[in-house]
Amino acid sequence: MDEDSRITADARLAFAAAFLLLAGACLSQIARAGPRARLSPEPYLVDVNAAPGGEIEALPGVGRVLAERIVEARDAAPFEAPDELGSVPGVGPATLGRFRPFVRCGGGR
Repeated sequence: MDEDSRITADARLAFAAAFLLLAGACLSQIARAGPRARLSPEPYLVDVNAAPGGEIEALPGVGRVLAERIVEARDAAPFEAPDELGSVPGVGPATLGRFRPFVRCGGGR
């Protein structure tokens, strides 16, 4: 083995050792942190009192016409709670149940 090959082999060995040490340290941190440290992104909630009609239309079970009705209703009087959307014509219990987990009214849920 010539000197260049030996240097290359030594560099690969050093890189592999450093990688294994780093991976071990990361795994150790994860194990110590426990299940609470698992990343789970907060769901994005559509603010039905401020969102444009197109964003409301993207909710499950909501089409263009229903989104327009929701915007008209909120312009008349902002919603205090998501369940108040049930008063909008076309929003029955099934439709409300589909999009309820994805909406909020103002700063609250």
